[in-house]
Amino acid sequence: RDEEMFFAARDAARFSAGHIGLEELIPDVQNMTAADFAAIGTLGVVDEEGDTIMLSRKEFNRLLARIERLEHWTG
Repeated sequence: RDEEMFFAARDAARFSAGHIGLEELIPDVQNMTAADFAAIGTLGVVDEEGDTIMLSRKEFNRLLARIERLEHWTG
């Protein structure tokens, strides 16, 4: 019924299962800077030298709960 929600849940499930990468979910993610992520306000601190993203424990737990809900909805 809600196609946008369906595709978001499907993509989240495919990402968490390792079938797609972050680049498919966020085009041009490789060219984003820490300031870009800060403006979005969802990913925390990005290590520009490596492939590390630092999250607060609260944000990490919130994302885990969201993934679990998406997995539950998608079966």
